[in-house]
Amino acid sequence: MPLPEGLRQVLGGEAELRQGEEEVEEEVRRCLREGAAGGGYMISSSNAFHSGTLPQNLGRMVEAARSLGRY
Repeated sequence: MPLPEGLRQVLGGEAELRQGEEEVEEEVRRCLREGAAGGGYMISSSNAFHSGTLPQNLGRMVEAARSLGRY
């Protein structure tokens, strides 16, 4: 459905963070590649911080998004 003129849509992407350090960066890269074209993309870890997720992976996601996600 088209949006009214002047409005833009925002897409929120859920990066899977229950994995190793290198995989987190690759997951961020995948999310940006699939969702960020044209702008309006917001990366996130989902709507919760799931059990089994290393707390430092949230920081890894933020750092990867900062270094890879400028558009």
